[in-house]
Amino acid sequence: GCELYKLCCIQRRIALYRKNQGFKKAQPNWISQSRDRTALREADTWFASMPYDTQTVIIKQVEQAYQAAWDNAKKNKTRFKHPRWIDHADDITLTFHGEAKGTRIDRTSKRWLMLKIAGLTKLGLFKVRYHRRIPADSEIREVKITCKADGWYICMVLRMPDAQNAVSSRYDVIGVDLNVKHHGDQQAVATTSEGHTFWQPSGLKKRAQRLARLQTLVSNRRVHPSARHADKHSQRTKKRRAMIARLHQRVANERKAIQHYIAKRLADQADTIVFEDLQHQGLRRKG
Repeated sequence: GCELYKLCCIQRRIALYRKNQGFKKAQPNWISQSRDRTALREADTWFASMPYDTQTVIIKQVEQAYQAAWDNAKKNKTRFKHPRWIDHADDITLTFHGEAKGTRIDRTSKRWLMLKIAGLTKLGLFKVRYHRRIPADSEIREVKITCKADGWYICMVLRMPDAQNAVSSRYDVIGVDLNVKHHGDQQAVATTSEGHTFWQPSGLKKRAQRLARLQTLVSNRRVHPSARHADKHSQRTKKRRAMIARLHQRVANERKAIQHYIAKRLADQADTIVFEDLQHQGLRRKG
């Protein structure tokens, strides 16, 4: 997957360089690169062993990255910058099909399940620890594998059966006022028309002192005249950078879990939720 991402980026860079030199030729997009992928699969058996649909998703990821780079340059009226270069396969997300292509759950236990992924049968079964049980009547539609700072994650998209007994909401309509008011380590996220305020803790403020200490240790600047620079190639610096990444990942996971909890509480309270029409980005900068 990483090699395909690099090939697509190199082709786009060469085409853009030739365009700047005056060569008139259509710029590659994900459709033309998909045609080139077909010829490459016929010539290279190793490349052909990768699932076709997974390669399509990677090519679309390159298309989205370049489109976002162009939009950012137009919005900020700056020079176009190529998307970030990917050196490791851990930096991209691999997508595989579900039960229609052979993905299935082999067996489950109390906290673990053995997963067989279509297109990766040569690697055998994957031992996955799940954070909640998968309903028995659900169908696996898609599987995504992602590497983050604290390990590998498998996200499964399921088709759920229709709900038989829907729970009625408490209110018909409620209004939600978004705000960014801070009180110590707590932040008021939303206030409903019924007078209830949802708060979320600031995990970054709680870990600010530890993050500052670790970032000082990996910085190239001298913290004291007699101190040495941090060696960026040493194993100690590498471990400290991994600790910083895991701390940021933990803060992001806590924030995401709380926001999902708040969204679930709001959805259960009313059938219709009304938000005020305002610029959230400007409100965040002002707060």
